[in-house]
Amino acid sequence: MIAWPSISDSLLRAADILDPQGGSLGDAEWWKPNPDPTVTDKERWLIDKRTGDYDRDEQTGLPLIKGRARRKQRPPEGDDWFVWLVLAGRGFGKTRTGIEWLNREARLAKSGEQFLLAGRTPADVHDYALYGPGGLITHHPDIDVTKRTLTWPNGVQALIRSGANPEEFRGFSGTRALLEEFAAWQYAQEAWNNLSLGMREGDPRIGIMTTPRDKEVLRSIIKMPGTRKVGGSSLENSANLADKYRTNVIDPLMGTRLGRREVLAEMLADVEGALWKQAMIDGLRVDRRDVPQLKRVVVGVDPQGKKKGTTDEEGRADAETGIVAAGLGVDEHVYVLEDASVDGTPAEWGVCTVGVYDRQRADRVAGERNFGGDMVEHVVRTVRKNISYEDANASRGKQRRAEPVAALYEQGRVHHVTRDREVGNEFAALESEMTSWTPDSDRSPNRMDALVWAVSLLVPQGEPQRKKQAGVW
Repeated sequence: MIAWPSISDSLLRAADILDPQGGSLGDAEWWKPNPDPTVTDKERWLIDKRTGDYDRDEQTGLPLIKGRARRKQRPPEGDDWFVWLVLAGRGFGKTRTGIEWLNREARLAKSGEQFLLAGRTPADVHDYALYGPGGLITHHPDIDVTKRTLTWPNGVQALIRSGANPEEFRGFSGTRALLEEFAAWQYAQEAWNNLSLGMREGDPRIGIMTTPRDKEVLRSIIKMPGTRKVGGSSLENSANLADKYRTNVIDPLMGTRLGRREVLAEMLADVEGALWKQAMIDGLRVDRRDVPQLKRVVVGVDPQGKKKGTTDEEGRADAETGIVAAGLGVDEHVYVLEDASVDGTPAEWGVCTVGVYDRQRADRVAGERNFGGDMVEHVVRTVRKNISYEDANASRGKQRRAEPVAALYEQGRVHHVTRDREVGNEFAALESEMTSWTPDSDRSPNRMDALVWAVSLLVPQGEPQRKKQAGVW
């Protein structure tokens, strides 16, 4: 591999370098200096649409240039690092950061060198790392793609692998590897063990682009002497984010535990006393394409106890109606299909509930009787008179109701279904409630309660695991 000098020198001339076959290094604009004091054309500067001010470099205060890598999106300087770990929030630009690094390294390598590109699942690699908005083929269409291999014009190849099958990494021997959303992999530790043992050629480097999760394998990588960690929040790329995304997704999360992890990219430890652990949920996550035939689908509803728009003392939203759909598969496992929880009036969450009922082809709606059960039935039947409804018995305390459901997770029988990774973890808010709620908490976790109602109706508490049987859904 070519040993690059200081990153500042190399990036100044990156746009002028050609690979041995005459192709370009890649997206020349991406590697140019940013900020660049010589650029005076205001149309090329990133401008925050909310404030009208320039998006500025944190060190120099100069305006940043559109289409160019920010400081944190550039690889570490020097040649003494083994892992470049980018722990960043949603919308930071992690995928684009990783693929531009991998592309540059491949075009500067010699024919015969072997690289590796891996994501959480084969579908994730195809849909996001290769063909998504920040994907490798989207920005570099001259790369040849087969099902398992990428080939650059200079003959350098990269194997395509998946964190869903850690044994695929065994036997790899190469110099560069890029791991997308590594912390979300089901078998992250096993995959890392196999991959790292194969990074033994020349001057090996691994790029890891991920939103943080409290996983031991991630903590061990951070502690390695050859790791260079970069932290970044979603807000650092705010000028490139849609106003609606910032207003409706990012802003409500600020000040919450979920926001600290998904937006600010903090590595949060598990809450002592919580019934669920994030690693347990992540380990059971499945792709929508892997969901078996469902025998029964239930929509759990937990009505909000405060009026629409209520906020707590810190200004965070404090009123939500939990609406969670789950289905029982022919394998006797439960699949959590959708979280459509909403802060709304009864009329609004009633329409939302019926919408989920239709989308998921549900068999029943379940609501708590002891608090709002009669109201839930009245509201949803106002929207649709003949909807199938059943009261959820809340005679026992919240902890005693939740514990059997948490036990199903511990048995590996409940899975959160990923529908579209491009929009991030669709159950992030639900999972935040699950992993932060403790029996002595004074907050009412409406999403978690709705999940408990749905799962409890699908697998009655105390019911033994049944044998597989033909499905009807």
